[in-house]
Amino acid sequence: RYKNGGDKAVTDFVVTNPLPAPVKLTKTGDFEVSVDGGKNFGALAALSAAGADGKSRAAELSDVTHVRWRLASIAPGASGKVTYFAEVR
Repeated sequence: RYKNGGDKAVTDFVVTNPLPAPVKLTKTGDFEVSVDGGKNFGALAALSAAGADGKSRAAELSDVTHVRWRLASIAPGASGKVTYFAEVR
């Protein structure tokens, strides 16, 4: 949850959340993901990961290490929440 308690808009607010190793993302949402420990972010469909054989393959939900939300602007007094859905492996 977030809330802008100030009297000015907050712009370019970014929330980055690492996923603990035992947690697996179960679906994508209105956020970007990282599959490389938070170095690079994007839509899951645009990312690749190393397969068991070391070759590059399309990234999967089980590869996600971080989720990140970008909020362009939060007006004074505005509040909201960011969420993701996951399961314990």
